[in-house]
Amino acid sequence: MEDDGALVADALAGGPEAFTSIVAKYQSVVFGVALARLRNFHDAEDIAQSVFVDAFTQLSRLQETKKLGPWLRTLAINKSIDRQRSRKSTVDIDLIANDPAHAETPVALTSEGLRDQMLDAIGRLGEAQRETVTLFYLTGHSIQEVAAIQDTPVGTIKARLHHARRKLKQDVTDMVESTLKTEAPGEDLAQRVFETLSQHDRHGYDLFQDLRRLGAGENMQSFEQASQADSAETRRMATNFAAQLATKENDAQAIGLVERGLKDPNRFVRAGAVRAGLRHLPCTDDIRHQRFVPLVVDMLFDRSKEVRWIAADYLQEFPDLVSIDRAAQALLDETNRVVRRYKEQLLRTILKHRRGEDTPGPFSLDETLSIWKRAIRSATSSERVRALKKMPIPLNDSAKITEVVRLAAATLADPMRRVRRRAAYELRRWAAEVPQGAVEAALEKETDDRARRSLTELLERVKEQQSS
Repeated sequence: MEDDGALVADALAGGPEAFTSIVAKYQSVVFGVALARLRNFHDAEDIAQSVFVDAFTQLSRLQETKKLGPWLRTLAINKSIDRQRSRKSTVDIDLIANDPAHAETPVALTSEGLRDQMLDAIGRLGEAQRETVTLFYLTGHSIQEVAAIQDTPVGTIKARLHHARRKLKQDVTDMVESTLKTEAPGEDLAQRVFETLSQHDRHGYDLFQDLRRLGAGENMQSFEQASQADSAETRRMATNFAAQLATKENDAQAIGLVERGLKDPNRFVRAGAVRAGLRHLPCTDDIRHQRFVPLVVDMLFDRSKEVRWIAADYLQEFPDLVSIDRAAQALLDETNRVVRRYKEQLLRTILKHRRGEDTPGPFSLDETLSIWKRAIRSATSSERVRALKKMPIPLNDSAKITEVVRLAAATLADPMRRVRRRAAYELRRWAAEVPQGAVEAALEKETDDRARRSLTELLERVKEQQSS
């Protein structure tokens, strides 16, 4: 998406036709800001139109073009305040929220009634929380985008959303999300999904939540564009999230996406598709056994050692479907020491199953941790990156959690840039356990811009979680 400085320059040079690019990017933002202050969707639409008319005539006065979003937000706030003052019939959300008589009035279960009820619920929030919630749920803006619009730190936005969710009951939160998405200006879902999955510097959990808000799981076709992207990372995430968001009612297209992923030319896409097909996709056992397991068995001979390792690991859950001959041949052909261990365990699991013995998981916890510790200390950077991607976090053992996280945090000072980036990305999920001093020291020495952004966000999460 074109940056704001370029949009402003084009609009000043190209006139009204070029200005439409600014309208397209910010119409939902201006609408959401106005809606947070007015209790009427139609009034918010009027304000949005008026804001863009003024913005076009005043655009040459904007000195900091990178502040286009906050500037439009300020115009929307001022016009909303003027509207409240000039139209006595407009009821302020704060007054509604504090009016006991209004709170006791039954609301009909109509579209208009639900909107009123939803706005009443938002009105009980503070002004800053109200605008943040409206922007976040209205058009699926990410936390980073809301922070840029409000010119506020990301950590503050997260805190506002956290406290707002605690104030709103879950059923009201669901209603807010559903109603606001219905009222939001229309946009092509496949394009939104593609844009979301193209944000490679964001954590997978945040992307997953954005896709849920977009309703991507209700339409698997929306992943089609992303699954054929030039970027392998976009294709990998499309396969992974399609499998996790699919339901048994619409899994046919997701099955096709996963099958395509298993044959993708990129090894990371293939490895992700193994997890998606054998673990995440909510298909029937027959489909999993007949369509996915045979393809994954073939991947025991894949040209990528990472794919061979993942295949051997996940196939241990299906010992009755893997032939001894194929598993033995895969083991004999294997040259990588780490992958050999997984293939040895696969063959042992198959043999135990044939003898009617119990077939436990791939390795005991201590064995898994031992293998992981060797990988995280490996002289090969690709091994260290793989170890960070698959941190063995034993949720029921706080001492081992601390041990694993601290070993991973040590790689924040790794000599290889790609390892530092991956460490900062993965550790965000375990911010409560990450030593703050290690992050601050790494941030002070970091010279790579992308790694610095990840470290800055990690530090914010560490401070937030460890202070609560």
